[in-house]
Amino acid sequence: MRAAPRTATAAAAGALGMLALTACGSRATRASIELPPISGPTPSASRSVTPAVPDLLINQAQPFTESQVRRLRHLDEVSRLALIGYGLVWVYGEQIPTATVDPATYRAFTSADTSDATAVWKAVTDGSALVSHSVGERDHLPLDAAVPAGWATVRIAGLATTVPGIDMVVSSTTGKQIGVSFGNGLVVAVEGDSGRATAKIRHVLGAAPVIRRIAASSDALGPPSGPLLPSVTPTITPNPNPNRVAPGAPGAPADLVRTPSPVRHG
Repeated sequence: MRAAPRTATAAAAGALGMLALTACGSRATRASIELPPISGPTPSASRSVTPAVPDLLINQAQPFTESQVRRLRHLDEVSRLALIGYGLVWVYGEQIPTATVDPATYRAFTSADTSDATAVWKAVTDGSALVSHSVGERDHLPLDAAVPAGWATVRIAGLATTVPGIDMVVSSTTGKQIGVSFGNGLVVAVEGDSGRATAKIRHVLGAAPVIRRIAASSDALGPPSGPLLPSVTPTITPNPNPNRVAPGAPGAPADLVRTPSPVRHG
């Protein structure tokens, strides 16, 4: 388990190091659907949440309209949704799929241990970032330290795998600073047949968005529908570890986002 200096942010990182964090949970009812403001979220790190399973990850270049989101939340096939920002951010020479979120709605799509870790979401609300275990360990990102990200820098509060296909999570305020504005992405929990749900969602949103299905590892691959997002180019050119052989850039949207297996850190 990685250790960090014992600051308020580091305490959140320490809590994260004790968790096996994966995207899981039980399905929510339609009564639990919440609609964040289209203009941007009001961050909340303490509101209780009802767990939901992330079935679809959707994004487009422009923010979704309030009308589109309202129509989605009234579809019978949509049991819950969270409006987010989504973009590809350069961090130490790698493109990282990044989400700007309101913890009050997004955390419901994470594992119970992650969702209940109030200190973790307070760190996000206060301006720090969560990074997935795979990216944090692959790139040797330092905990409780600021790293160049997109247009600015961001402090890494800890490691937490939240929703498959998202490797860094920040608040809407931090997202604006690094170049990923809130409102152009959605995480959706589906009720019933995912194909039927996707068709209805496509009818509401049109041809522009990329719609990815978050599937079990046994499911077949399927292509995304829609254009890919441009990345956020950093204003700072970092000097990554020259001894590390960088893998292929993971930031481009995948054909299918797969649910990761639990990883334990002791």
